[in-house]
Amino acid sequence: MYTVLHVSVFLTTIPTAFREVYHDGVGISGLHYLALGLGLAIPAQINARLMDKVYVSLKARNGGVGRPEFRLRA
Repeated sequence: MYTVLHVSVFLTTIPTAFREVYHDGVGISGLHYLALGLGLAIPAQINARLMDKVYVSLKARNGGVGRPEFRLRA
């Protein structure tokens, strides 16, 4: 619940912070969401592909039998 509150407060204060601190217009301050979105989406895609490779490798080492724990490597 704290994470949802933190993210919602963060997302609602981005335009205000960039307008007041950096004197950006409303349209320009909204563009900062693109950097945030790309910064979250691209690493998520890379991580998903790497996790799949790790899972396939561990599954092969286990005689072709996959286990859910293979996705939770520490």
